[in-house]
Amino acid sequence: MPDCTYREYCSWILDADDSLRDRWLQLVGVNGVIRLTVGLLDGIVRGNEWGRLAGYAASINVQQTYEVVSDNLAIGLAHPREGDDQFATRRALLRAFDGAMIERLKGSPRSAQQLLLPVEPMARRISAFEQSLSPDKHRALTDAFLSERAGVSREELEYSLWPSLIANVETTYDLARTTASCRMGEMVTQGLISRYEGVDSLLEEPRMTFSERLRASTGAIMVIPTLAYYVAVLAEMIRPSSGLSTAIDEGLLTSALHDAALQVRLLNDVGPRLLAQTDGERRVLMDSLKSSAARSDARTLDALLLESLKEWAPLFTRIRKDVLHREFNLCVHDYSTDVADALPVFEEELACAAREYHRSRARLTSSTSEIDALLGDAAVGRLIRRFVEFHETLYMRDYDDPLGEYAV
Repeated sequence: MPDCTYREYCSWILDADDSLRDRWLQLVGVNGVIRLTVGLLDGIVRGNEWGRLAGYAASINVQQTYEVVSDNLAIGLAHPREGDDQFATRRALLRAFDGAMIERLKGSPRSAQQLLLPVEPMARRISAFEQSLSPDKHRALTDAFLSERAGVSREELEYSLWPSLIANVETTYDLARTTASCRMGEMVTQGLISRYEGVDSLLEEPRMTFSERLRASTGAIMVIPTLAYYVAVLAEMIRPSSGLSTAIDEGLLTSALHDAALQVRLLNDVGPRLLAQTDGERRVLMDSLKSSAARSDARTLDALLLESLKEWAPLFTRIRKDVLHREFNLCVHDYSTDVADALPVFEEELACAAREYHRSRARLTSSTSEIDALLGDAAVGRLIRRFVEFHETLYMRDYDDPLGEYAV
């Protein structure tokens, strides 16, 4: 990260008292990625392997902490709210960021700072705190820092997107270089490129079919590059496996990582309980929503869902987040169609999501079993399955529960 007031603030809070530091680490996503790392690797990594793994894990954890910043830029971009005069600016900035990231990952000799320089004025107009799930918590944490730094304004901290985006690009580029010489290296790099291409596709063409949205959204999350990175570290660098090349050449790893990404995307957008519903349970839900719509003044699907949160809260842990914050969602994406017309589409897309999820689970069970047999070691298969299971548990909770989201 370039020298700036926000970098000084990060250094200060890491040395602050435990209460302040722990609140900040949760807020920026560090605690969440540490929980993921331990959940993935505990019991798989042996003895002194932890010492060799630590540096590799730290690299991806730092990168994923910066990913929270660029992820947050998409808040509010699924559909503009009335009075949102920065919608077009944020959308343009995120697309420019995606383009710069892709160019860097494809080998551009220009640094992130050079690539992002044209959009610095745009980034300086956007509040990094407001573009988060917990803006008030961010502002409260800066008060202690500001009380010790005469002459520093809150605006210097709050409007600090640009240096964080630079750090996001460079840490991602370093991540790809770490595994560049590995057999899994191409999967890591291409997975990263697909992540930013997927986000850009969602921004460019908001009116997709369900299948198109699912394909773009599955690529737009960090699952494939994250798992490919850990497989490279574990099965090539730390505990080399002679069967890994066969698993790659036969497409088993590509298939397994794609299914893991597909499931995490569905869990992220729809939620575990909705995906687990039987057809009969889904009909009960939809009949209730249709009855509510007949009695309600809600004119659109999102408005009706917000009214129904109290009654159906355990089912809507993820949909609640995306509707409240206008984030991209596989099944809630039309904020203008009359609710009577939107409900049948919502019902069909929930059913499609559940079918895709259960088919993918069956495929993943089969492919990871084959990988385990080829490698003569269950570590890689367990790693992939654990990644999905971690998010299944995470997304059972409300997003504003610290154990239900990475950065709140």
